[in-house]
Amino acid sequence: MDVLEINGLRVRSEVGISPHDRGKLQELTINIHLRTSIKKAGESDCVEDTINYRTITKDVLFHVENKKYNLVEAVATDVARICVVRHDVQSVKVTVHKPNSLRFSDSSSVTIERCTEDFEWNEVHISIGSNIEPQRNLPLAISMLKEKMEVVKLSSAFKTTPVGFKDQDDFINMAAIVKTKLDPAGLKQVLLQVEDKLGRVRIPENKNAPRTIDLDISFWGNMTFEYKLNNGSAVKSWSVPEPDACKHSHVIIPLADVTPDFVHPTTRKPLKLIATEVSGNDDFRSVFPVTQICSSNGAHTNGKEDALILADKLKYIQKGTSKKPSNNELHLNGSAHRGKNPVALVTGAARRLGACIATRLHEIGYSVLVHYNTSAEDATTLVQQLNSVRRDSARKIQANLAKDSHKTSQTIIEESLEAWGRLDVLVNNASQFYPTKAGEVTQQEWGELLETNLTAPFFLSQAAFPSLKASGGCIINLLDIHADRPLEKHSAYSISKAGLSMCTMALAKDFAPFVRVNGISPGAILWPEHINEKSLGSKVTEILKRIPLNRKGESGDIAEAVDFLASSAEYITGQIIRVDGGRSLNQ
Repeated sequence: MDVLEINGLRVRSEVGISPHDRGKLQELTINIHLRTSIKKAGESDCVEDTINYRTITKDVLFHVENKKYNLVEAVATDVARICVVRHDVQSVKVTVHKPNSLRFSDSSSVTIERCTEDFEWNEVHISIGSNIEPQRNLPLAISMLKEKMEVVKLSSAFKTTPVGFKDQDDFINMAAIVKTKLDPAGLKQVLLQVEDKLGRVRIPENKNAPRTIDLDISFWGNMTFEYKLNNGSAVKSWSVPEPDACKHSHVIIPLADVTPDFVHPTTRKPLKLIATEVSGNDDFRSVFPVTQICSSNGAHTNGKEDALILADKLKYIQKGTSKKPSNNELHLNGSAHRGKNPVALVTGAARRLGACIATRLHEIGYSVLVHYNTSAEDATTLVQQLNSVRRDSARKIQANLAKDSHKTSQTIIEESLEAWGRLDVLVNNASQFYPTKAGEVTQQEWGELLETNLTAPFFLSQAAFPSLKASGGCIINLLDIHADRPLEKHSAYSISKAGLSMCTMALAKDFAPFVRVNGISPGAILWPEHINEKSLGSKVTEILKRIPLNRKGESGDIAEAVDFLASSAEYITGQIIRVDGGRSLNQ
C-alpha cells in the first residue's frame, strides 16, 4: 500500500474540558498518512489520477477550526472521516499533537488508524423540491444521491403551491431517508454539488425563487447541532433540525409521509402530529395532491419505491449533452458495480466451491456474508481469514435451507441487510447431492433435494429483490450440467437443477430491467466429497475422455465466472454459462 503524507499541519481550535482550555484557541499539529494506490498517478504524471491532498488539507483546516472539541480523540476521528469518507482514501493514520496540555511535558498526542468500515452509518432525512422541470430533475437528483449514499425510502410526490413568491409554477416536494457515513458538512457539500449539476440558480434577494432542485438536511437522527461549510466564496451556517420543517406544510407533510412516527428532536412530537397541526388537517396526506413523476420515455411513478426504480432507469443526461456512466453508477440493466462497500451473500459458503467463490468476491472488494448450515467451524475459519485481510469485511449466517425455506430465506436476507445495510450480489450455491433409487424415491428425499436446490434459491431471490433493485444488483445461481441431461440414479437431484435452470430464466424476465439473473453450470469440478478420486479408477479416465479440454476443472474456474457475471456482464441476463471444459458438447 502506498502512502501520501501531510506532516505538521497547524490548526487553531478550542479543545479541552478544563477552565484553562475553554474559550481559548490552541494550536494543534496534525500528521496525516493517507494509504492508497498511487501507481496510476506515478505512471501517468496526471493530477487527476491521485488524491488531491491540497483539498483534503483545506477541508481539515476549515472543519477543525470551526468546531469546538472536548477531546483530541474527536479531532483525530473527524480528520480521519474527512479523508476516508469524503475523499475515498482506503485507510488513514492520523496523529494529533496538543502542546502544553500536561505539566512537565511538551505535548500530548493521540494516533488512530481508520478505514471506511470503522465509521457508523447515519440515517438522515432530506427534503427535496423542484418547480422547474420537476418530472425530469427529481429522478435525476435521486439518481445522483444514490451514487454517494444509500437511498432507503422516499415519500410520495406532493404537488404544492409556492410560498412567498407566488408568480411561479407549483412545486413538487418529496422527502427521502438516506444512510451515509459522511459528516453533515460533507453531506451538504454533496447536496450542493447535485444542485449545481442540475442548474440551480440562487438569487440572494429572493430565496423563494423558482429552482431546478432544492435539497436540504432536515433531520440527522435525533441530534441537534449547527454546522458550517465554505463553498469557496463564503462561509454559510445551517441548523439541524431544519427550522422550516415545523413551519411549512410543503416541508413537513412529505417528511411525515415517509416516517410518520419519527419524533422531532426538539419538539419531541411525532412528525404526523406536527403535520396535522401545521396543515390543520387530521388527514395531512390529503392536503396536497399526490402527483406523478414522468421520465422522458413516458414511464410514470407517484414516488416512494417506484421513484427509486425510475431514478435507476434514467441516464445522467444534461441538456444537449450526455455523460457515460462511471463504474460507480447504476445502469438500466441493473449490474452491481464495484462502488463503495459492495456486499455479496454466498449460500453454502463455508467449504469447497462456496468458500472459493466467497474468497474470490472478497478479493475484488466485496464484503461477504458466509452462509452455512452445519459447517460452523469451517465458516468461522473462513470469516476469520477474510477479516484478517480486511477488517469487518466478512460475517457468517447459519440457516438450514431444507426446512421452511420461505421463512428461512426472509430471515437470511434480513440478517444480511443488518450487517452492512445493503446487498449487491446473491450467489445461490448451497446444494444437496446424493443418489436416489429408481422408482423408490421417498417423500423426504424428494422434499430435501427440491427444497434446498430449487425452492430456497427461489425464495431467497424473491426476498432479496427489493435490496438488489435498490443497489442495481444481480443473482447468480449454481446449476449443474445434469440440469440438461439427467445423471443416472440421481433423478430428484437432476430435476431440482433443471427447475433451477428455469427459475433463472423466469426470474431474469420478471426482475428485468433492474436485477440481472444468470446461472453457472459446472461440469467436472469437484468429485463428491464422500468419493475418493482413486476409488473411481477407470471412471476418471472415461469422464476426462468426454471433456475436450482433457482435464477436470477447478473451483477457481467457477469463481472466475461468478466474478464476471457479478462485475462485468452488464448486458447479460437470463443466461446459463457452462463451465465444463466443453463436456456438454459430448453429452
